Amino acid sequence: LAGWSQGLAQGLERHQRTVACAIGLCFAVLVALGWTGSSLQLLVGDATQPKEHAFLSADSGVHPLVFTPRVVRSDEWQVITPSALAQTQHQPPLPVVNPLLGVQGQNMMVIGMTGVPLRHPSALARPATWGFFFLPLGNALAWYWFFPFFACLLALWYLLNQVAAQNIARNLVIALLFCVAPYSIGWSLWPLYAAFFPVAALGVTIRMLRTTSAWSMGLLAVALGLSLAGFALVLYPPWQIPLALASALFLVAWWLDQRPASPRWKFLAPAWLLALALALVLLLTWWMDAGDAITTMQNTVYPGGRKALQGGELPAYWLARGYSNVDSLSHLGASELNPSEFGSYFFLPLPLAWLAWRLARDGASGTRWMAIAWVLFTSWTLVFVFIGVPLWLSKALFWHYVPSHRVEPALALAGAVLLALVPAHAIRGIHSQRLQATALALATASGGLVALELFALPQVFYPSLSPVLLFTMAAAAFAMAYWLVTGRIGSALALHLLVYMLASTSFNPIARAPQHIHLHPAIQPHLQSEGAMKRVLTVNLEDGMKASMALAAAGVPIVNGVFYYPQFSFWQRLHLPALQTPTVNRYQHLLF
Repeated sequence: LAGWSQGLAQGLERHQRTVACAIGLCFAVLVALGWTGSSLQLLVGDATQPKEHAFLSADSGVHPLVFTPRVVRSDEWQVITPSALAQTQHQPPLPVVNPLLGVQGQNMMVIGMTGVPLRHPSALARPATWGFFFLPLGNALAWYWFFPFFACLLALWYLLNQVAAQNIARNLVIALLFCVAPYSIGWSLWPLYAAFFPVAALGVTIRMLRTTSAWSMGLLAVALGLSLAGFALVLYPPWQIPLALASALFLVAWWLDQRPASPRWKFLAPAWLLALALALVLLLTWWMDAGDAITTMQNTVYPGGRKALQGGELPAYWLARGYSNVDSLSHLGASELNPSEFGSYFFLPLPLAWLAWRLARDGASGTRWMAIAWVLFTSWTLVFVFIGVPLWLSKALFWHYVPSHRVEPALALAGAVLLALVPAHAIRGIHSQRLQATALALATASGGLVALELFALPQVFYPSLSPVLLFTMAAAAFAMAYWLVTGRIGSALALHLLVYMLASTSFNPIARAPQHIHLHPAIQPHLQSEGAMKRVLTVNLEDGMKASMALAAAGVPIVNGVFYYPQFSFWQRLHLPALQTPTVNRYQHLLF
């Protein structure tokens, strides 16, 4: 693969903008086709099957194209996507507080990740929802699904080209590698959305330090302000805080390495002020309408009452999950963990540490501090995950909000930046025999580490480990490590990409999204009462939660479903004893 792609890489370096436009065109085509990777079929039904949905009309179903929907992704198809659909069904559409959800209604501004569409200024900082404002529903759902992937791919490629302009083709492969990783695919692309904003902000900031045009500076400032606000509105600190620390370290390190000779401070300072003002205005308008709901969430038992974390809660084998993903992402079997929780990255810490040491030692290519930043961030993260840190230090860095099993996207992003920094002739100056011995030693240790980690995974987590998988992944680790150390970066990336594609390609389904979500004609008369909808409570005979959210997606007011904070008036009307308030004072999948 690496040899075959040499000519392609040369052409790509000559036509960088054309390739970026082609990537954007792929996104536009997918949106125009109305394709989505959502598992929404489990909620609204299959339009090609004769069996009717219990509540929805036949034209509300999706048209499956390839692969199967994933029950395990219920926080996507049963929570956030139907919440977005409920927004489109309300009249007038896209309210801040949606009265369809629960007896009190729900403030929709507290929904994190990609969020849901809202007629509110803060929607400017939630680009994944923009399609709902100007596209038909099916195409808007396609935008909603694919935006995180293509946005992160282009933003990361842009950033890597800023820090390593000599490796444009390699940078695109590294960005693609980060985006197709099993962790991202297994979490409905949400890690890519969380990473997109700090990656874009870092790339834009570096570009601002280099540009001399006042007009370009102004446009970059707007992009920076939207990125900062958008990152805040992801509303998921376990991913945001590690990504923010990694980005901050790399920004400082880039400055120390490059020391830009003459930044245009007379334009730069106002531009940064403009970016900060834009971000603060958007976040302030969001807080004015979301503050009460956020306060209610913060006062809940969960997630607001989550205990302060200081790391050290994971065993050493935990990061080995990614070595099994070719098998486990689709065939995890009788495990206590689901495939999404088991998805991870194929980490190669030993050759990356060696490359970082070489870059930090040589320093001639202007990468010394960037390599040191990778070492600092990776060391801190691994110590936090496996050993733990004092609680005061965890709180000082806001890492007390970070469970150890949510740090992996930031680790993978840091590794992507490091790989981009390695020059094409990274190993010159080492005697070939010494290099070969070093490469063989690190490759053997990497292959052995993979085999050992896979073997150490408890059977209760991964019961289906086979000797074939163990040998194959150990051999892949050996080859990738050997090629990284000997400078065959393209070969290592090609094999790495192949492993990820085998694991990730079939995880999410591809289907054509419905253009409308309607109630079944036989159901609708029973829900009408003098021109208004009755509020429906669904009882869990088979799957009451799915029934509730399907009705909400069709615009039916529901009593129970999925809510982001408790509705105390509801419990008061049920005369709940005060002693039982902590039981319901939490994020609710409310089921009867």
